[in-house]
Amino acid sequence: VEMVGKRKREVTGIVLNYFYALGEAVVAPIAWYTKDWTYLQLLVSVPAILFIGYYWIIPESVRWLLANKKRSKAKKIVFKVAQVNKVILSDSILDSFKEETPLTINGKENDFKEGDKVLAIIKQMARSRKLIIRFLILYFIWAVNAFIYYGLSINSTSLGGNKYVNFALVSLIEIPGYSIAWICIQKLGRRMSLVGSLLVCGITCTLTILVTNVSGNWAVVTLFLLGKLGVTSAFGVIYVYTAEMLPTVIRSGGVGTASTVARLGALLAPFVPLLVSNQYQNAKFSMDMFDIYVLGLHYAPLPMLLFGGTAILAGLLALRLPETFGIKLPETVEEAEGI
Repeated sequence: VEMVGKRKREVTGIVLNYFYALGEAVVAPIAWYTKDWTYLQLLVSVPAILFIGYYWIIPESVRWLLANKKRSKAKKIVFKVAQVNKVILSDSILDSFKEETPLTINGKENDFKEGDKVLAIIKQMARSRKLIIRFLILYFIWAVNAFIYYGLSINSTSLGGNKYVNFALVSLIEIPGYSIAWICIQKLGRRMSLVGSLLVCGITCTLTILVTNVSGNWAVVTLFLLGKLGVTSAFGVIYVYTAEMLPTVIRSGGVGTASTVARLGALLAPFVPLLVSNQYQNAKFSMDMFDIYVLGLHYAPLPMLLFGGTAILAGLLALRLPETFGIKLPETVEEAEGI
């Protein structure tokens, strides 16, 4: 996101997810073929060793280098990009890389000294009630996205038919989901795209309670896939959206923190199928109230209701977030607060 201009941020943030969906779908045929978790784990994990070579291939973020006064390294990367794209750099751009030239933001000098280091920026953000509320909402949306995203993937094996095919279909539906996100964030903006995606997910998941014969019912499968499409679209939007709200110095760390919070939702996802597990039917408890509680859990549509309810709540909270479509990426806390 930081390596491209604002017109290409959508493409960068969305298209990369296509390959995530393809990689996820490939797990299904591998699992179908191996039928052994040990071989599956080896086959999907070993290729990650190739990422060691990325250290010498992937350039550092020019924005980050400039924010940390590493202008000579930033200059080399920009020159290389210009050479590949056959672009002649203007004198003003060349002058901005001179060590004695002060960096400016909106015409104001900014030397990025200690006050703009990571810890100082975090402290600045912590003093802003607006930013605290904004990022608590973002963190909640990230957690809900991961909870529903992985929850639907896991629950796909409980649908009628071949569980491997179902898992592959639920993974591949992400490609049109990301495509819809790409179109919507350019036409509707970030906020309404996120709100719409979450509400589509929430409504379709909730509607499953109106469908009978849950196992193998085409209507349930259709609503299930639409729910996954909606949450996938929301995931595609939230990556770009979060990055556009954070100051440069902590942008990558901030998105990483949000992604870490999302894993809390992902951790809960595997337990959702247990809400309708047969083990509750055979459980014996002496306390009447506890019996009622357990019997209440044994309700087939409960997982989808849980996914739907949290998605709708997240969608409504997203209405409180600012629009970032077409804005310049914020460099400081003040600029982030002014969005």
